[in-house]
Amino acid sequence: MKLTINSFNQTQGVEVEFPCEIKGKNGSGKSTVIRALNYVLCEKDPYPQEGLKDDYSGCYSTSAITPEQLLISVELEHNGVVLRRESRPTSVQLKNFYENKNQTFSVENSFYINGVRCAKAVDYSARLTDMFGNIPMLLSASAFFKMKPSEKLSFVCEIFGLSEIVDNSEPLKLAKSNLRKQANELDVIIKTDTMRISERQMFREELSAKKSEIENLKLNVPKLTTAQIDENNEMLLKISVLESEKPNLLQRKEIVDISEIAELKRINLNFEQMNINFLSKIKQNNEKKSFAEAKAKLIKELAILEADLALLPVFSNFEEYREFRMANEHFNVDFSDEMKTTEIKEFERELLANQNVIDNYDHLANESKCLRCDVCVLKNCTKRETAYMELSYYVHKKNELNEKIEEEKEKILSLEVEKIFRFQYDADTLILREKTREIEEKRLRLLNVPDVRELDEMNAKFEQEYKRNSLLIEQNDFKLSELNAKAELNAQIEQENAQIDEKNKQLKKVFDEEKELKISALKSKIHVAKISENSETIKMLEQEISRLEKEVGALELSEGELAKNKILSRQVYGKLSEIDGQLILAQKTFVDSLEDLKLQINEALSTYGFECSLLSTTKGGEPSCEFRLEFNGEQHPSEAYRLLRNAKFCEMLAKKLNSDLPIFVDESQKIVNDDILTEIKKIKNICLISADKTYNQLTINKI
Repeated sequence: MKLTINSFNQTQGVEVEFPCEIKGKNGSGKSTVIRALNYVLCEKDPYPQEGLKDDYSGCYSTSAITPEQLLISVELEHNGVVLRRESRPTSVQLKNFYENKNQTFSVENSFYINGVRCAKAVDYSARLTDMFGNIPMLLSASAFFKMKPSEKLSFVCEIFGLSEIVDNSEPLKLAKSNLRKQANELDVIIKTDTMRISERQMFREELSAKKSEIENLKLNVPKLTTAQIDENNEMLLKISVLESEKPNLLQRKEIVDISEIAELKRINLNFEQMNINFLSKIKQNNEKKSFAEAKAKLIKELAILEADLALLPVFSNFEEYREFRMANEHFNVDFSDEMKTTEIKEFERELLANQNVIDNYDHLANESKCLRCDVCVLKNCTKRETAYMELSYYVHKKNELNEKIEEEKEKILSLEVEKIFRFQYDADTLILREKTREIEEKRLRLLNVPDVRELDEMNAKFEQEYKRNSLLIEQNDFKLSELNAKAELNAQIEQENAQIDEKNKQLKKVFDEEKELKISALKSKIHVAKISENSETIKMLEQEISRLEKEVGALELSEGELAKNKILSRQVYGKLSEIDGQLILAQKTFVDSLEDLKLQINEALSTYGFECSLLSTTKGGEPSCEFRLEFNGEQHPSEAYRLLRNAKFCEMLAKKLNSDLPIFVDESQKIVNDDILTEIKKIKNICLISADKTYNQLTINKI
């Protein structure tokens, strides 16, 4: 596996092959390697700068002088697959860059697999998951050891395909708690009702005494004679007859029913509104008849447009259009001086210099100083050497320059032709689009032009409905006139009824006064026994007896509830005993399951020096599950053993998940035990990172 840092956090052109050992002084870029690997694997920045997010926004070069220097790019090669992630500044970013404004970095990310850009970021992430699995946990075990005990257990069980233990005693504990609460409440109710029922006999004795006292007092109560009682009964009968009598009142006249008026008015209003709508529609249809005359004109215009459209060439894209024009037409574009590029001008300057050398070659060669001797008098010396090459060299170079100039001209002319084609394509496309739009518009107008015969048929129907509604309105108006006459009669009847009501009121008043006088006279003739002191005492005793009877009745009801509550209490305590047995069995099963799961986990972890325990005890002495992991017999090892523990845990995960991701051991300079260091170096794809001030630059060594 090889990591290539193209540009990242002011680091460029660094290659790291794993396993390896990375050394350097503080600030040399050691942490950059870890950050770059996390970056290409789409993980969060493990070492973000203070005040910045973990989105790698602090990994741009602060000394950038060109937009290209703002690019960050990292590659990871593994088993023939090359993964690359790049982040570039946005257009706003670039604008700020050119305007020398303060830059708050925001980027657009691109992802590549074997040089092919991924359409979506999720496709890149899916490929990472397929290749490596749980990336954060494989890179560093710190994430695992920061988990809660329950999360650690879930993760380990998932890795090794083990089922987590469910504590079935929890529902039983809840049921026991609810039953215990119910039992306590019943105990209180039973105790209270038992105390109240013990008072019942006392109330019964008091009630019997009160009744006996009343019987004794009633023997001394004054009584009426038989003749007096008969006279009283006769008077009461006469009073009853008088009270049932009613006065003879005048009869009110009956009101005529005119409730139909409102309904008829509503119906007529609807008919009138319908007729208004019919007239409006008839008017509109008459207006539409004029548009029907334009139908033939529209059909003719549409035919012309469709014929014009058929003559226009139709192309699905620009490439098809260009091929058609190139095959059927020839374009001549004159090359002007304005078209000359910097390269052509440079070639022409070189061409002119070479032409000057060719034209004056003999003179320049003869007059030039010999490079072999300081002074030469032999112009035709065969050993003569000058700064000028053979004439054929300059002729060949001239021809090459001419070819280059022609090639550049052809490129420029091709671009010009391309521009002309593009302009014509856009123009033709616009014409085609406008023609198509105009045709569709006229077709739509043609569809909306109504048929005259249909309009006449509609008008005939509307007129028929108008006549029908008018007839019904006339009929209803006749009924309304009759009802209005009845309404006038009702007003007269109501006036007469008001007079009758006033007379009846006076008649009833006189009748009630006379009846009251007769009843009073009869009541005065009723015989009344003299009230003695015993009567008042009997009344008070009867009130007391009523109260005592209510108390006794309530207590008898409580006795029935007490019996029911005692039965219910025995049932609740029986269920409590049953649940206690189930709870003991469930807790034993839970403890056995925890022990079995612990053995399975330890069997898988023991090879790497790990051992776990699961069984714990609550404050109430009940068994519970708490995952604790020890390494070499220690739950919280020293710094050196902590680094070894994390590395061994990552090694275990890598083998289980068949992953080749590097395992980082940061700050490995803290390991002064050679045995620990040797054991760490044996781990596959290990990467030791240590701070060493003796290394001025970042140093990467293979292990």
